[in-house]
Amino acid sequence: MRTGERIYRPKDLTRRQFLGLSAAGAGLLLAGCGGGGQNYGEGGGGGGSAKEFHGAYPYLLPPTGHFNTFATNGIFALTIYQDVLEMPLAMYKWAEKKYVPYMATEWGFEPPDVFKVTLREGAKWSDGSEFTSKDVVATFNLLRLQEQLVWNYLESVEPDDEYNLTFTMKDPSTVVERLVLKEPIRANSVYGEWSQKAQKLFDSGTDSESKRYRDLVTEFESFKPEEMVVTGPFKIDKDSITESQLTMTKVDTAWNAGQ
Repeated sequence: MRTGERIYRPKDLTRRQFLGLSAAGAGLLLAGCGGGGQNYGEGGGGGGSAKEFHGAYPYLLPPTGHFNTFATNGIFALTIYQDVLEMPLAMYKWAEKKYVPYMATEWGFEPPDVFKVTLREGAKWSDGSEFTSKDVVATFNLLRLQEQLVWNYLESVEPDDEYNLTFTMKDPSTVVERLVLKEPIRANSVYGEWSQKAQKLFDSGTDSESKRYRDLVTEFESFKPEEMVVTGPFKIDKDSITESQLTMTKVDTAWNAGQ
């Protein structure tokens, strides 16, 4: 298989800049008030000796703010910080016109209607569970439950084994590469039960407009995990969350912790 070479318009260049800056840090300190400047570097006059990145982004305090990144008010859901928490399969590097592999190592189309992905072996979630195809299937099952854009093109997502998956398209399109690779992958250990409930609905042929279907969506989007389980090099310290700031600490067991 090959890595992708197609070019897509970026939504936010600061997302990639942030990833580069934060990779070197021992921790992240985020201000919740939204404005203001940013600084990063080694402690110095105002702090300790550890490397830190100080950024700003709005979030809501728990219990309104929570760790279900599929739902409204998820802390850092769909922001530049999510990519160092629940990492995507890959991210496109515009300057070099190529993807940088994260949780996937290989991918490619097999005409006429298949997109194959090989996952990174040996990666672990912050709760100690192995990163496998179960996590990807759970993620995309729940995107299907929510009727997200990628499912306008997909027919199914099936694991071939622990580290390989087949995405079968009902409407073959090159955009599937982008939609699949950029999606933050969530932990099956957290969302697996919901994925199984969703799969039962799909298998039964339940209409997405039915009360049974809509009730499951509502129930799922009301789910609030105790913490965000991550594959990335940083994790939110939930005990640090205040009205003005929170801290993201280094995950030493992450596959890219030393990068």
